[in-house]
Amino acid sequence: MRSFAINPFQALAGTDPGRARLIKASSVSAAVLASTCTAWLIIRLTHSDAGFLAAGAVIALMTGMSVKDATGRDRVITTAFLTLPAAAGVSVAVLLSHYRLVEIGVFVLVAGGATWLRKFGSRWSAIGMLGFFSYFFGLILKPTVDQLPVVIAIAVIAVLAALLSMALTLRTSPTRTLNLLIRQFAGACATALAAASQPAPDRRQLLKCLDRTGDVAGAIADWQTQNDTAAQIGVGAEELQRLVFDARTDLVQACLAVARTSSTVDRSSTDPLVEALAKTLTAWPAPDATQVAQEQLDEGTAAGVLPALLARAVQSQSALREAMNGDPGSAVPAEPEPSPAPPAPDDVAPESSSRRSWRDWAPTSRMAVQVMPAAALAAVAGEAISASRWYWAVLTAFLVFVGTTTRAAILTRAYRRILGTVAGTVVGVALMLLADHSQGALIAISVIAVFCMVYFGPLTYTARSFFVTVMLAALFGLLGVLNRQLLEWRIEETVTGAVIGVLCAFLIVSTSSRPDLVGRLQSYFDSLDDALAAGGSALTGSAGSGPVLATIHRLDADHTELQTFSDAMRVSFPLSSQRDLRRPTTDLLQAATIHADRFAQEAITIADAPHRARLAAGSTETVVRQIRDQAEETARALLHRTPGARDTAAHAVDAIDRAGAHPHTPEFRAMIALAEISAVLAHLARLRDDR
Repeated sequence: MRSFAINPFQALAGTDPGRARLIKASSVSAAVLASTCTAWLIIRLTHSDAGFLAAGAVIALMTGMSVKDATGRDRVITTAFLTLPAAAGVSVAVLLSHYRLVEIGVFVLVAGGATWLRKFGSRWSAIGMLGFFSYFFGLILKPTVDQLPVVIAIAVIAVLAALLSMALTLRTSPTRTLNLLIRQFAGACATALAAASQPAPDRRQLLKCLDRTGDVAGAIADWQTQNDTAAQIGVGAEELQRLVFDARTDLVQACLAVARTSSTVDRSSTDPLVEALAKTLTAWPAPDATQVAQEQLDEGTAAGVLPALLARAVQSQSALREAMNGDPGSAVPAEPEPSPAPPAPDDVAPESSSRRSWRDWAPTSRMAVQVMPAAALAAVAGEAISASRWYWAVLTAFLVFVGTTTRAAILTRAYRRILGTVAGTVVGVALMLLADHSQGALIAISVIAVFCMVYFGPLTYTARSFFVTVMLAALFGLLGVLNRQLLEWRIEETVTGAVIGVLCAFLIVSTSSRPDLVGRLQSYFDSLDDALAAGGSALTGSAGSGPVLATIHRLDADHTELQTFSDAMRVSFPLSSQRDLRRPTTDLLQAATIHADRFAQEAITIADAPHRARLAAGSTETVVRQIRDQAEETARALLHRTPGARDTAAHAVDAIDRAGAHPHTPEFRAMIALAEISAVLAHLARLRDDR
């Protein structure tokens, strides 16, 4: 089969759902540039301390990074509110500057308060973060009361620069945003197809590419929660969900089938289909590609499984493109859009009781108690290392708690921050030498570092720490204070703050991360059970396609959340046996999700066909019930280390005949998907038994 080169631009697009990170990175970078230039002008006009320049850059950066509201309107409102903590934080620090112990004590309380405010949602989380950083800069820059108006002006202008930049990026129309999402979805699919078409495909790389298609599909679902789909593009909300789901599922199945096929096998019959699929993903319209796919499907059973999967993928991708490019006047009637569910708080506390252990506290309350002694100890240890740069230790001790809820995640975050800081210091020094004290070059380096931090930071915290260190090196170069001793202090203070933060997380009101992991695994298996139940009902005609689509979307979301949580705990698997168990378990759960998606797709096809004969209810319900029981036993085996579940794959295959499913029909493919799910579940249980 022809091997397609992986386009680096498509690969980049595949990691960026709907260019959301690209837009945000551009917005934050522009805000930092505007804030830095304005701060530089203010400093020159007022003859103020050049160190104030760093406050303008970092406060603009943190404003852009902290605002995470769901809608554009809410993001603008939150950003406008941030002018208050920006001014208040600096003012309080200056007013307390003559009372050393009091200002340190208030700083510790601010760190704890910023952590605790996370429980009230994204807006209060952003307010807490800006309050912390504003107080932080007021503490380390030590402006006088006479200089306070200048510092407040720089801080407020930094927030306003972020607000203006954000408002400009929000001018993009919802329809244009969705079109970008669809193009990004096609780019992610093309990257996955190229990875699968290599002579010796790397399965792990392929699975990552397939995950990216799910990321973009999730971004499309998020767009739908914020916009009236039918009014914007003339296609009903449920119809668009179905089209995206079909396009993604067919593409995943086709890529896996292509990768499984040996390079020694004659693939001359499938080459035209692979080329047709690639053309459909990269160019529109592509009527010749659609014609090739239709001819392949018309050949029926003689074609084979792989050609049929490729042909279906071409048709489902074409159907999605046609819907996006169709005439709005012929749209289906508008459907009521589902209102976005309120974001689940990351720290809902259990019902109060007369006496509660800290293990029953909400995560943010517990972490606020941990971060305050961590900040205090980091201040003492940081000052012992360098009286002038002690704040880096405090900053690290605070930041390792941000965005996490478990001690295992804090450990992983601390490790990645140290790694990123060390690497960023080395690269930052090299760039400073190349810049040779050129102010224009240093400003460009700092802005580019901000862009890369915002763009690549969501992929790994190491990248965020790396680029923020490069940015700080450029800022210190602008201030003329960059030297070897400063860089050594930066690394030592970062390591000290990270170690103190981890120790406080593990030693002060500490709780195990296992319950959170168990909860997410249980949620995944609950969603799998719901998807199997809804799909089984659709197969027999006792329910429609709506519940199937809803449950499979929930399963995909739970799987993504489980993957993210597991990755955040990676460093907490110190033993090789635990690492060896984690990797195949993650791969098998992904395989189970892929087969469940295929099962749901076929069930939806059957449910939506008005005159289609349904599978025999008795035998179908029996096999679905068996696999649901097997999933329950597998969950117990993984979570509670009970004996493994039995393998019911053979029962599922046998049930194909009993259910009356014929080859090359949705019923047949649905039963095969059930058999695949059963085999994966059995493998999962055996992994636990082998340990």
